[in-house]
Amino acid sequence: MDRPRQHCGRALLLILPWLGLAGAAPVYRCHGDGQPPVFSQYPCETTPGEGARIQPVQPAQTVQIPALSAAERARLQSLEQQRAALRGERARARAKAARLAQRQRQERAERCRQAKAAQAALARQRRKGYGLDQARELDRQEAALDAELRESCRG
Repeated sequence: MDRPRQHCGRALLLILPWLGLAGAAPVYRCHGDGQPPVFSQYPCETTPGEGARIQPVQPAQTVQIPALSAAERARLQSLEQQRAALRGERARARAKAARLAQRQRQERAERCRQAKAAQAALARQRRKGYGLDQARELDRQEAALDAELRESCRG
C-alpha cells in the first residue's frame, strides 16, 4: 500500500468515531398521568402547571416469523449432526497427524543416535589406525555419516 493511502486510511479511522457521535440524538422519556412511559427523540411537551402531554405515536411495524415446520427442524438437526460428525473426523485426522509426527520425530532421534554412535566408532577406528586400502572406505563412511547427522540431528 502506498503512503497516501495509508495516511488516508489512518485519518478515516480517526474520523469515523466522531461521525457516529454527530448523528446520535438524545432519547427523551416522557411520563403521562397513569400511562406507561413513552420514549422519543423529541423533548416532552409541557405547559406550565401541567404534566407532560403524551403525543400519540404510530405503532411500530412488526414482522411475524412463522414457527419452523417439522421438516425444517429435521433438516436443521441433520445439518447439526453432519457438522458434529465432520468436527469428529477433523479431530481424528489431527490426532492421527500428531501421532505420525511424533513417530517421525522418534525415528529421526533414533537415527541420529545411531549415526552418532557410528561416527564415534569410526573416530575410534581412525585413532586405532588403518591401512591405505581402508582410507577411501573410511572417508566414504564418514561422508555418509555426516550427511545422516545433518539430516536426522537437525534442530
